[in-house]
Amino acid sequence: MIQITELIDHLHSVDAKGNIILNQLSDDDITELNNATLWQSSGVRKHMNRIVSFGDESWFKTREKNIIFSGEKSFGIEVKSAILLAHKIGFILGSDGLAWNTLYGYSKFLTRLEKYLYDIGYRSFRELNNVPELILRNLADKFLTIGTDSGGLDILKTNRTGQNFLESIQVIYKYGLINSVVYYTFTDAVAALETPSIDGFSHSHPVIPTGVLKKLIKKAGEAIKRVEIALPEWEKANANLINSIENKAINNWKPNTRLVSITRNCINDGEYKHLKNLFKQFYKFEIYVLVYVLAFTGMRQQEALNLEFGAATKSKDPDNPIYHIKSILQKTSPTPVTLNWVGNQDVYNAVCLLERYNKSLHKRAEALLHNFSDIIPESTKHNLEYGLKDKYLFGIKAYTLTLAFREPKLRDSWIEGNGFNLKTFSIAIEEADIIQLNHLGCNFKSVGGSNRGAPYRIGDEFNFTAHQFRHTFAWFIIANNLGDLDDIKYQFKHLASAMTMVYSERGIETIDEILSIIEGFETQMTQQIALALAVDAQEGKLSGGGGKRLIKSANSLVIEMKVPDEVSDKPKTEFMKQIHFKDITEYSAFLTRNLKNIRGLPHGYCTGGTDCKIKNAAVPVGCVLCGNYIVNKKHLPHWRAMENQALNKLAIYEQATTEQQRPYKLMADSWRITASTARDIIDDIENGNRQAEKVTKS
Repeated sequence: MIQITELIDHLHSVDAKGNIILNQLSDDDITELNNATLWQSSGVRKHMNRIVSFGDESWFKTREKNIIFSGEKSFGIEVKSAILLAHKIGFILGSDGLAWNTLYGYSKFLTRLEKYLYDIGYRSFRELNNVPELILRNLADKFLTIGTDSGGLDILKTNRTGQNFLESIQVIYKYGLINSVVYYTFTDAVAALETPSIDGFSHSHPVIPTGVLKKLIKKAGEAIKRVEIALPEWEKANANLINSIENKAINNWKPNTRLVSITRNCINDGEYKHLKNLFKQFYKFEIYVLVYVLAFTGMRQQEALNLEFGAATKSKDPDNPIYHIKSILQKTSPTPVTLNWVGNQDVYNAVCLLERYNKSLHKRAEALLHNFSDIIPESTKHNLEYGLKDKYLFGIKAYTLTLAFREPKLRDSWIEGNGFNLKTFSIAIEEADIIQLNHLGCNFKSVGGSNRGAPYRIGDEFNFTAHQFRHTFAWFIIANNLGDLDDIKYQFKHLASAMTMVYSERGIETIDEILSIIEGFETQMTQQIALALAVDAQEGKLSGGGGKRLIKSANSLVIEMKVPDEVSDKPKTEFMKQIHFKDITEYSAFLTRNLKNIRGLPHGYCTGGTDCKIKNAAVPVGCVLCGNYIVNKKHLPHWRAMENQALNKLAIYEQATTEQQRPYKLMADSWRITASTARDIIDDIENGNRQAEKVTKS
């Protein structure tokens, strides 16, 4: 029998430059190679445990998605050969292969193209190399635009589908199945049809509005709290069930008896009713824990789903504990890589609770196997034995009396009783949510299908996807830095530590991805702040030393700044330079480029960056005259609160006797300064036009 190494040798040759080229095979070659053994697969279901052969229409791989091929003879061997070579040896002699998950996506596009070409008379990708360019372009346009029901891609309805398709056909292009003319014909066709993302930043997965996320986190927190309360009593009931299983005699049981029949016979009606009522508290428990992991760590979906027992850890410092959730990356690296994602106490407690629950379920599975392995179905026996070897947090489907192990993945659609699905959540969109989505440029229900690009309206249910959590976490990092998080921020106090972790672990694909998302949001939000400040400056509705500078420059369209004197021999010599702008748009663009170090505080914006000597001032009177400090209308509530607080304290102070006032004199002076400063700030912004006129005349 042909082994995989011999098969790979049959499939390829190497050119003079070291490029791997796919060999053209005869029908006899194909017949012989189809019997070649690829690997042994395994999984929680018995049918997954099998020898995978090259000729199989489905390739199973342990803990991976199955790749399904078509039955077309010529095309089938070309796609299979390309996928196998790309996975095992890459495209250049000595290079690494591609991840299975990547090739799973590529195979779907290649198989669809293969079927389409087969239906219109082609029998090999190589035949495209001899097609006239005009006919080839028409073929490409039709395949890219016709509906999926007709065998096409319909890229106008699905975001980034065209780009993903081009990445896929690079495989057959690099292996020499299609030439450059064919490849670039498809590239040009996609470019003519797809709209590029704005500023190169993809909005393919919108953020979850803060209001919606708060409701979801609250709902998850309430569910997890119910489990925390019910778990001790459930553990006792589960222990009683396990004890009954272990002491149940096997008398006249029929072969292939279902687990539920066994366990129901192990306890009486009262015990069953008690366990059933307790189990109701655990409905959707796993999906709520997954929501916490995704929301509070920034992990990818599959990293979160592959969490194992022992994932939650915390530092030993009792005064300032740091919480981590440990993921093991296997798909983005040739060898497994462990990453400790910074979390908070909420996610730490939730993961620990799920682990405790799962360990009790493992004990139930062990008891069933030990006592009834001879009479349960072989498929059930395999499921329990295989599942017990894994320690996945999200790999168990629990029932009142039984359990089954499953692959740790989200279900695609919601079915009654299947709680492990984000589609189970029903949270209506409110006006504030729509305002936020519009502000971020991502108010659309879906990136594909009939709802692609359709905006949300008040009352619509939000469409949750796992990747949105990662985008939202990245946006929170920037929003927190800019002072835009409201009362949800207490649950995200770990954002600064999370950002440090992201930077320190650069070079790992999962980290680089979230970093690019963060940088995209940073650019987008800085542009929005710059535009808002430019508009406010034109109207004179800014305060603070930096705000008054912006008002002056916005009205004159001239800004003065210190620049190094490159002519002078003296070190660190600076001189003043004037920059003139032709219009407010050019002025806004300048602000965008120079607000990279902007930091949002409850009371204003600081543009001083690392040079600022005042950090997180609670009473920021000392900031007001600083040329790097800007206040606009969004900060007025804070200044009004400061004014009211200072005036209230002064009122109490002034009602006291002279003797009573004496110890508080310095504090009273501070309250007067605070009240006066706050009033000046409020007047500057509320009476902006008058202030602007004064600045302009001066």
